[in-house]
Amino acid sequence: MTLGLYLCQVVSLLPLAGLSMLYSFKFSLVLNVWMFSFRIVQCSDKGVDKMPYGIPFNTRNLFLMNNKIEMIQMGLLSEYLSLEFIVLNNNKLTDAGIEGALEGIEKLTRLYMDQNHLHSIPTDLPPTLEELMLNSNNISQMSAYVLAKCTSLKSISLNNNNITDESIPEAFLHMVRLEHLDLGKNALTSIPKQLPHSLKILLLQENNLTSIRKNVLWNMSKLEEIHLEHNKISVVAAGAFRRLMGLRHLDISYNQLTRVPRQLPLTLWYLYLHNNQINFIPADSFCVRRRAESRLILGNLKPPFRSWHGF
Repeated sequence: MTLGLYLCQVVSLLPLAGLSMLYSFKFSLVLNVWMFSFRIVQCSDKGVDKMPYGIPFNTRNLFLMNNKIEMIQMGLLSEYLSLEFIVLNNNKLTDAGIEGALEGIEKLTRLYMDQNHLHSIPTDLPPTLEELMLNSNNISQMSAYVLAKCTSLKSISLNNNNITDESIPEAFLHMVRLEHLDLGKNALTSIPKQLPHSLKILLLQENNLTSIRKNVLWNMSKLEEIHLEHNKISVVAAGAFRRLMGLRHLDISYNQLTRVPRQLPLTLWYLYLHNNQINFIPADSFCVRRRAESRLILGNLKPPFRSWHGF
């Protein structure tokens, strides 16, 4: 294949008479285009099987989704000193095909590699990375050492992989800035024990969770949103969510609960319990010390219910 035959759309932001003007045009990858101030390069849906050569060195955003790329040439991306965002979704990348390829990208903050053939998290992620998307791969291995180097990471999405309880033990423990973690649609049977205290959003939907232990989330004081829908949860320990005083959104719909969980925090705004088998609401389901301040919306429970008035 001749890479020069592939056309990529390049968007340039050029100052003119004090104004910013947006130019969009097409160019051949083998052309000498260094004289333009390119920022965005769109090479998606071109059928390429390698990282194209000839991309302007001052590119900030590089889009290469929906191609057939199997490998990234080692050292190629490190030449792009302004590169901040790479999208490689829906390619054929493997662990061996990207080994060493991400090292040295000095300004990279966002990396999307959904729908590839990865079995582990890349080992050479740059420390500047803030958002990592690895959904719909075959990932079953995660190294605490690899993730500990990513001290700037705020968001990780690992939805629809092969992650098990054994994959996680200390993988996220030292990620002190992590706020968003998506582990939905995997093979977890319990909530991971050692998650970072900085988390605000935790997604665990469509796993194989069967119960929520009392103290598994107690140190997660910053959690605002938890998704547990479409699991097999039949037991929630009393007070499992009580210490989450920032919790606003809790979804435990599509499970096997027979009662509303006890001692839920007053801070809840949205509680989803539909499509369970609930027929019982304990008197202490809600911490009602200041009921008037609650904005709780309790959705789609079907009567009749039994209410327990004792403790």
